[in-house]
Amino acid sequence: MELWIWIGAASVTIGGIIIYVAIMIFFPEWVGITGKTALDTQRSHRSGEVEKDEEFLVRLQGNGQLESNASSESDKG
Repeated sequence: MELWIWIGAASVTIGGIIIYVAIMIFFPEWVGITGKTALDTQRSHRSGEVEKDEEFLVRLQGNGQLESNASSESDKG
């Protein structure tokens, strides 16, 4: 009878580890691993590096979409 308790506990532990590893791979920020987005944010906050507002807005919109949005709004009226 006691053997089943140990087998169950081991199964739950191994299952938990497998799920944790899967989350580490696919959602690293959820488990406290610094992902690409967090590293980009840290780089942008380093002292001595000042980013111009226009560069920030272009990067925020993603690869020049800011200009296309502005031109489409001016076309509407």
